[in-house]
Amino acid sequence: MKPTRTLGATAVIAISIAGFAVSGADADSREPEFSIPTVGEWVAENGVAAARARNPELTKADIAQLRNDPTARMTESGFVLYVDPIRQSGAPLAVGIPQNVTSIPLANFNTLNSRPGSDRTIFIDFDGHTVPIGTTWDEPTSPPSPTVAGVYPAFTIDGDSAFSDAEKQIIIDTWAAVAEDYAIFDVNVTTADPGDAAIDRVDETDLEFGTRALVTAGNASWNSSLSSCGCGGIAYMDVFSYFDDGEGYTHESLQPAFAFAGNGDDGKSISDVVSHEVGHNLSLDHDGNDSDGEYFIGLGDGKNWAPIMGAGYYNGVVQWSNGDYTTDLDPATNDEDDVASISASGAPLLPDEANNSRSTALALSSTARDAVIGGRTDVDWYKVSVTTGSLGVYSGPPTPNTNLDTKLSVRDSAGKVIFSTDVASSTTEASNGVGTSPVTGMNGVINADLPNGTYYITIDGVGRTGSYSDYGSLGSYSIKTRTPTVSSIATQGTPTISGTKRKGRTLTANYGTWTSGTSISKQWLRDGVVITGAKSKTYVLKTADVGHKISIRLVATKSGKRIAVKVSSKTSTITN
Repeated sequence: MKPTRTLGATAVIAISIAGFAVSGADADSREPEFSIPTVGEWVAENGVAAARARNPELTKADIAQLRNDPTARMTESGFVLYVDPIRQSGAPLAVGIPQNVTSIPLANFNTLNSRPGSDRTIFIDFDGHTVPIGTTWDEPTSPPSPTVAGVYPAFTIDGDSAFSDAEKQIIIDTWAAVAEDYAIFDVNVTTADPGDAAIDRVDETDLEFGTRALVTAGNASWNSSLSSCGCGGIAYMDVFSYFDDGEGYTHESLQPAFAFAGNGDDGKSISDVVSHEVGHNLSLDHDGNDSDGEYFIGLGDGKNWAPIMGAGYYNGVVQWSNGDYTTDLDPATNDEDDVASISASGAPLLPDEANNSRSTALALSSTARDAVIGGRTDVDWYKVSVTTGSLGVYSGPPTPNTNLDTKLSVRDSAGKVIFSTDVASSTTEASNGVGTSPVTGMNGVINADLPNGTYYITIDGVGRTGSYSDYGSLGSYSIKTRTPTVSSIATQGTPTISGTKRKGRTLTANYGTWTSGTSISKQWLRDGVVITGAKSKTYVLKTADVGHKISIRLVATKSGKRIAVKVSSKTSTITN
């Protein structure tokens, strides 16, 4: 259900928090000056017909759902907004999840760009900002809510007007994580002020626009020390590409998206708020479930995962979602396709790179290549020549808080998979339920001994059974060859084949001698090409084999050692 699309009728404000849902009564009793009636209360007083008259795109079912949501409120004019309370006292803090991007110099903290040249912009503003009087933020309410207009100070954790090295690192960490969340979209995430023209949208022909995500502690009127709002962030819904089409609201009047932060917040926690609030600007609703309510938290469930539009503050892996984290006992409340919705709301998906097949594979070398896995069916191909009998490949993320869980596959010259590597990502959680980050096992590693020749390496985003699917396993990566980082299996046998080389007869593979504890998988080949389904120690020759030569390939694995690939000599030509 989408409670808004047309701002003349319905404008949804999402006020997001780093914590747990409470009842409407709890929110009101804590912050009486922000006592906007719930949709249920408004409808009880004014009727369903009045609510639909002010919000014609809402169906009766939509109104019914909003009436049952204690965080959904409605102003006098019929604007719908979400009022979500701050984290409950005693809840684990997001700083339990460390984050530190060390590859970016501190001096670059205010000049960072993820995709310079893009027409779409997400400006993470840490420098302070003035919200003018008379914007849509000051829509009258009854009782009146705090005035949002005013000067908002720059982000600080120490109260000093100059950015300290610690604050610069937090800004870098925030930017890197938000840039990774939006890496699959054609949008520039930046900490450099791009100017108002890069954010505002004046009409349909203006294709250069975006969002200002203001990171601030608030001011004396609005949310100072969380006193007037008690929230972690606020943002209008579905306004990223909005322009005034005769309704009287401008794109500028619906800016910025607020992310309230200060002492005690790190780059991980701030990035979770920023990506979430900008997600609202890009039309996304909250991802919840029956247990957690409005926000799926994942706290203490052993998954170490949460959706960006839930509450990711306690988890190492935070991704876009389509609601497939549901279970029969605890269903998701929202099956919205986040990626498709964002793309349709002003931040288009990047075009897929050309190297998506064997024929277009890019050469892989020790010089790193940077690329993006942009969808769950996206697989990137690389070509590599092995001349020394060994191969090392590494693929890693640009930030500790990556969204992409990598699987690497080594393929033969025909493009068939020889073996794949996918180290299980960590789902470790502390005793208080807070996950660990950076999560290990998200990168891709190949250490192998194999015959010289031409091979293909493919990279794919995968999920983790019992934790998350491959839906949100998307994002940027850097891949290169390198010297293998582990030693070879000490004793490696040479495979041979015995048996009569005639149709109907059985061939038997002899593995040779291997180090104790080595596991061996088998694959029979016809003229060097995989014979589908032929993976046993023995192989019965078929009509299709007549006139061809047979060999067997072994893939040997032992914990802590390189994978070893051995191929037998080919048999003589198979006869009838």
